[in-house]
Amino acid sequence: MVIFLLVYILLYSAMNGYAYCRLLPLLHGSRAGRSVVSLFLMAMVPAPILIRLLERSGWESGLTIAALLVFSWMGFLFLFVVFSLLLDCLRLLL
Repeated sequence: MVIFLLVYILLYSAMNGYAYCRLLPLLHGSRAGRSVVSLFLMAMVPAPILIRLLERSGWESGLTIAALLVFSWMGFLFLFVVFSLLLDCLRLLL
């Protein structure tokens, strides 16, 4: 279980870091914007684990909206990273 969690944290952190690097030019040097985006991305890494632990503790009724946000972000991030990597590979080939 420990190896799974380490791999999850490393991969999910790398995906969030890649998304941050891709979003950085869109922020146009805004220090506040970069801070908000980086805090959001850092909070999203442990969020699925925390939601699962809190659901096991009996808090499942209050976590519905948080779980929807966190898991929707996870799906969106996966699609974003896959398509961005495909486009980067296509640009490299051209």
